[in-house]
Amino acid sequence: MPYYPKHSVLPTSRDTLDTFGGLDMRERIERASFADMRNLSSLSYPLLAPRRRRGKLRMMQNQHPGGLIGKDTLCFIDNGELYIGQTKKTLSGVTISSGQKQLVGMGAYICIFPDGIFFNTEDDSDYGYMAAEMKIDAGTGSGISYMLCSRDGESLSATASATAPEEPEDGQYWIDTSGDTDTLKRYSAIYKDWTDIASSYIKISASGIDDGINAGDGITISGSSVPELNSSFVVTETGEDCIIVPGVLREVSTQRQGTLTLARKLPQMDYVCECGNRLWGCKYGTVDGETVNVLYASALGDFKNWNRFEGAAGDSWWASRGSDGAWTGCANYLGHPTFFKENCIEVIYPSESGAHRVVTTEVGGLGVARGSAASLAMVGSVLYYLSPSGVCAYTGTLPQVVSAAFGTEHFSHGVAGELVGRYYLSAMNSAGEWRMLVYDTSRLIWHIEDETQATAFARVGNELYFTDAAGNLWTVTGSSGAKEAPLTWYAESGVIGYYTPDRKYLSRFNIRAEIDIGERLEVWLCYDGDPEWVFAGSVTGNGMRTYTLAVPPRRCDHMRMRIVGEGDCRVWQIDNILAKGSDI
Repeated sequence: MPYYPKHSVLPTSRDTLDTFGGLDMRERIERASFADMRNLSSLSYPLLAPRRRRGKLRMMQNQHPGGLIGKDTLCFIDNGELYIGQTKKTLSGVTISSGQKQLVGMGAYICIFPDGIFFNTEDDSDYGYMAAEMKIDAGTGSGISYMLCSRDGESLSATASATAPEEPEDGQYWIDTSGDTDTLKRYSAIYKDWTDIASSYIKISASGIDDGINAGDGITISGSSVPELNSSFVVTETGEDCIIVPGVLREVSTQRQGTLTLARKLPQMDYVCECGNRLWGCKYGTVDGETVNVLYASALGDFKNWNRFEGAAGDSWWASRGSDGAWTGCANYLGHPTFFKENCIEVIYPSESGAHRVVTTEVGGLGVARGSAASLAMVGSVLYYLSPSGVCAYTGTLPQVVSAAFGTEHFSHGVAGELVGRYYLSAMNSAGEWRMLVYDTSRLIWHIEDETQATAFARVGNELYFTDAAGNLWTVTGSSGAKEAPLTWYAESGVIGYYTPDRKYLSRFNIRAEIDIGERLEVWLCYDGDPEWVFAGSVTGNGMRTYTLAVPPRRCDHMRMRIVGEGDCRVWQIDNILAKGSDI
């Protein structure tokens, strides 16, 4: 009986993938990760699934979104108009300039920078400019009068001289001019001596002088005929057509020429945040011809006053800094105003006494990157942002890079938001292409959603809103607005087969998935580093089942796989059936 030679059966192996990770753009990646992807999400982890479809709420007028902030409802600026919810607010006499704005919340107020505008979301009549300037023509009406007074505005009569008056009466006032500064004194018949008056005041009266100026305002006066009044003061009281400021005046006088200017100034600031019922800001650059590198704080509970200095705990606060470079962003981190440069972090420790302390930490390229101030977002108790070295997580000590999965890819111009433990980052890669990246902070994995260029994010409740460069306002979860069309998504694997040197065949895929009836799932393959993707087959959805996809045999050393899907789908498991050959 003859014996014929038999073909030996090639040994096969089953490569099973049942946990689907996130993005990994490094040269050699984990089996569960993907080198590239679109429109995927970790919401169904460990399954492979697309993101939720977004909801489009509106198109901004003239495609000019100006900024977002989340209060009890979404508040935003559209083409120079302020909207609270979907209601446009009329701000008579106030103009919001064009361009992107920084919106900062303080209690019920929204503060708009750099315009210096405030709006009370609980009282539509309470709005205006934080800064104020009033010019009074001394040549009109009764002119501008100056007199010595008590705190409540009662006129005081006093003799000004270098020596005390002879035979004074009890309660008589005297201005002692013998020293470097004038001192107001009052005679006591009981003690037969002159007593210094700790606080003395000047009343400035003119028609309308109290308009827009309030008690407690730190103002700068210029153009006064009384030289010592051309300085900075804190307004003690205001009355009808008068204000009262600290000071000593030798004699009553009236100004009838020139222009008196009262100014409540708002400093120029690069970035602003709220912390401890104050606004805090920073400025680096040239202001009025002087180079500045300063941190600022408003008066306690008063965002209008940045120049109130009375030696009290609630005063405004300024601090010049010696750290090098421009400020790149700021945030309130766990009750501490935290200011960033690319190479350092400066943390302010507020004090109840007003003696605030600043601590500087050098971080060597782990600060906020220039142009990425809007990438700062709190997720739980961790502050995330885009740095020159990648995305960093800051917990109050040294920042840690959490974007190793990006490999050598560099991102810039970051804008970010947060929703339910996820950090949403829109940024531009080194090729000038935009990506919407999402970091799942609990699973420590990244996903790419799409190519959206976001301009601002704001969270309200369990929804995250953002505007894009085209002027659209979106909801991330699609809870409101017109939903996107069904998504086309894909996931591209790393190299399959690199762990064995032998040549091999891919004979079939077994894909366990839940695919909607009529929807399509395709598989594409790339062999041995060939840039061309080869269509390997497709399956049509029929609910939850295992789909078998036979692949035309092609011998290779290694391959990559791309799964392309349409609509809602859940992939539970993928089996790659490989037939192993020789090493030739």
